[in-house]
Amino acid sequence: PALAGGYLAAQIAPRDDLPAGLLDWPGTEPDGPTLTFDRSGITLTEATGAQHFPVSGDVPPVLLPAASVHDPASGTVYALTYGGVGYLYAVNTDTGAWRVVAALDEYDASGLIFDPVTQTLITTGAFSRPGDIRTFTLDGQRTQVFVPTTRFPGLTDLFDYGNEHGPPLRPHLYRDGWLLASASADPAQPYPQAQRYRLYAIHVSTGEVRLMEYEDG
Repeated sequence: PALAGGYLAAQIAPRDDLPAGLLDWPGTEPDGPTLTFDRSGITLTEATGAQHFPVSGDVPPVLLPAASVHDPASGTVYALTYGGVGYLYAVNTDTGAWRVVAALDEYDASGLIFDPVTQTLITTGAFSRPGDIRTFTLDGQRTQVFVPTTRFPGLTDLFDYGNEHGPPLRPHLYRDGWLLASASADPAQPYPQAQRYRLYAIHVSTGEVRLMEYEDG
C-alpha cells in the first residue's frame, strides 16, 4: 500500500475542465427509496410503505438481477440483469407494467445509474470487464466504450490481477459525457466508507480515465 500510494499521488488528474456536477458530488440530496430486485420482481420501499411489482408475463423472465434505480420524476424503476442475453427493464410504478428497454446481447453488466437531465441509463461491466461501459436512451439506442483494467490507475492494486476478477466499477453520477465511478477492494464496503478505494472520472465516448481520489488505508 505504501508503494501504491506513492505512485498514485503523482497520478491524481487535473479536474479544472470537468463538469461542476462531478466535483460537487455527493452534495446534500436526501436518500431515496429502497429498491429490492429479485427474480420475482421489484419492491419499492418508501416512508409510506412498500409496493411490489411482479415481473409480468409479457417480458423475458429475470435470470440474475444485477442492479436497479428509481426515477421519481417519471415514476419509473429501471432494472438490469446479467447471465444469458441480459436485459434492461423499465417498470411503471403507477401501473405496474414492465417493458424491455434493451436486450443486452450477452453483455454482463454490474452497475446502473439513471441521469434525469439527459434521460440516459449508464451501465458498467461485470467480472473481468469492469470498464465495459455502455449508455442507453429510453428507446434502447446505445453507445459503448471499453477501457481495459490496466488503464485505470491503481485498480490492479485492489485485487490479485491475473488470478481473479477485479472489483466492479460502481457508477455514481453522469454529467456532460463524464461518468464518476468508484472501485473498492471489498465491494461490500463501497466508497466513501471503504478503507481501500479508487474514484475515477471516465469519458464515455473517448475512454479517457482520470484518477480523482484514492485511499489505501
